[in-house]
This record gives sequence, structure tokens and C-alpha cells, in this order.
Amino acid sequence: MAVLLAMLLCVLQFTAVSLAAADEKTKRAEIEALYESARSTYQQKTGRGSFYGNCGIYMSYLLNALGIDSYLGGHNGNQWFDAYTDGQRLGDYTVVKFSGANCIQNVAAKYGEINYVMVSYTHQTRYTDENPGAGHVFFINTISDGKAYFTESYAMYDYTTRSYISEGKSVVMPIEDIAADHESLYGKALGALVFIKDGTVLTTAPAETTEITTVSAETTEITTAPAELTTAPTIENNDPELEDKIDAVIREIPYTADKESFIISGISEKTTVAEFSAALPGIDVTVWDGTGAPVAANTRIGTGMAAELVFAEVKFVFALSVRGDVNGDGKVSSVDARTALRYSARLTTEATDAQLLALDMNGDGKVKTADARLILRTAARIA
Repeated sequence: MAVLLAMLLCVLQFTAVSLAAADEKTKRAEIEALYESARSTYQQKTGRGSFYGNCGIYMSYLLNALGIDSYLGGHNGNQWFDAYTDGQRLGDYTVVKFSGANCIQNVAAKYGEINYVMVSYTHQTRYTDENPGAGHVFFINTISDGKAYFTESYAMYDYTTRSYISEGKSVVMPIEDIAADHESLYGKALGALVFIKDGTVLTTAPAETTEITTVSAETTEITTAPAELTTAPTIENNDPELEDKIDAVIREIPYTADKESFIISGISEKTTVAEFSAALPGIDVTVWDGTGAPVAANTRIGTGMAAELVFAEVKFVFALSVRGDVNGDGKVSSVDARTALRYSARLTTEATDAQLLALDMNGDGKVKTADARLILRTAARIA
């Protein structure tokens, strides 16, 4: 009986996984079919077989394929949000507006599962608030289980597989990831439009899901005090010439070394302890991890580690900061970019001084979306 019960449980678990996979496959097929309907109509009218990154034109044809009046045509992506009013009727649909940078998260927080969400962005990376350019607009076909199902009007780079996803192919990403990645490329979202079709049964998200307050500030300066190192930075000497010796050791460090905060920053990602030590000839170097344990020479240095330097009979302890590496794994990834976005949007204010230096890619002393974009470009190895 126990064996049969175990077999039954396995079958039930497998069935649940299979149903989930089938459900995602169905969603993907529906998304790509909608894209193909829009593209086919576009081709018939213009002779062009691709939208070529023209997000406004793509949006117009996509909405028309759903039977939604899209009178903007090929207008700029940053004009779509303001073109509709909350509660507006469009055929069989009603428009519900969510304003602000956290609109995608707020839509998911309110409904849990919903179809047809359009998101409009301020501007592309190369533009500024004063000169926003065309901005961007994209369409989320479905939000479900904390994930967004969507297509784009251009080929997307997949950081997981290190490959490109063709235009019109379905993409599935966690809500937080798609919100962070698009903000890093297009600045803060102006807002989202939810097109609710007549007869749609609306649900609400689980009670523990809370709506995120919209952030209006473009720039946030993090001032949280640094966390204590396991072994606090120390100077062990009563030498009256100590100040001169501190200056002397800092001159020997081929990175940015601050004698007030005792942080060495500007270290390149994937730098090993051996490489770091070799760059400091004449200085005895010991590097510790976050627990205070010494690490091996082939270990990659990460933000949050500490280095003990012995020079001219004086021992110094510096916290270490790797440029772009926030989570301390010694490499720069889209995870670090998302963290930078959360800091810039004040979704978190917890950061050590070493992390703040790692986040501040352009060296202006603040954490902004521009830094997140630089981290993302570094992760993608885009010059």
C-alpha cells in the first residue's frame, strides 16, 4: 500500500508539472499567434515582413489584432500612456491606468493574473529627461504566477543562455526581472494600461502581496551606514609618523584607496586574490571573506571582502569593492543591475559603503538608473 501511495504521489506530481508546462506552452503559442496576426496585416499593408524595432507601429497593429482601437498609429512609445484615460471604453474593452515607475508590479499586486497590459517608457538609454527621444512601449500578453508573458518588436538578448530571442518569439520572465531590465534600457515607466475585456472575471492577488508605492524621484542617494566588518578596519601602530606611512601605503595601491573610510574600490570583476596581491608588490596581503576567514589565492575577489595589508611595519585593513559587483560574487551580472535599479528607485536603502562604491559606475557619488544601465552593459559585454 505504501509503495502504491508513493507511486500515486509521483504520478500526481508529474501530472501537475506536465499541466503547468502545457499551460505555459499554450500561453506561448497564443502570444506568438497574436504577433503573427499583427505582423501579417502589417506586411499586407506595407510589404514589410518585420516591425524592425518600431514599437509604436507594432503596438498599433497588435491592439488592432485584439479588436482594440489604436488611433496613435506609429507614434512614439512615450506618448501611449497619456493618450488614453482611466475608464475609457474601447469596443469591448475598458482601460484601467496604473501610473508610475512600478506600474508592472502594481498591476500584478492588484490582480494576480491578468491579460493585455501595455507599458509605456520615458526614453531609451542614449536619451535624457530633457531630450527623451521616442521612448518605448511594449505589450504584456499575460501576467500569471508572478511572471510576464510577452513579445517584443526587436530581438532580445537572453542573459541566461547568452543568445538572442527573435522578434515576435514569446518571452517569459519574472515580474521583477522584466520591470528591472526594461527600466535599465528605457528609463522609468510612465505607466501601464490594462485592457479589460467585457466578461473577464477579475481576481485579486494573495493578501500578502502589497502594492508598491510609485517612486517619483529620478535619483536616490543612499546614506545607510556601512555594515561592520567581522574584523573592523584597524591600524596597529603608535608611530608618530603613522600618517606619512598611511599615505605611503595608499600610494602603493594601484586602485582607489580612501584613508577615511578604509575602502579599496575600482577593482575589476573576476580579479583573483593572487592578481590583487601581485598588484601590490612589497605589501603582505591577506584577504578575508565576509565571515572573516582567509580565502585562497585563486578565489575571485568580491565586494564585501576585506584585505589586511602589512607595509612598513604597519597593519592596515581595507574593505574591498569590485566595480559593478554588488552581491559579492566577484562578477558583474544582470542581478547586480537589478539591485542597482532597486537602489535608484528607493525600493531598498540597505547598502554598505563598499556596495555603494560598486554601484556608482560613473563615479558621481550617487546611485542612478544610469549606473544600472552601465552594469547591465558590462554584464552583456557591450562596450
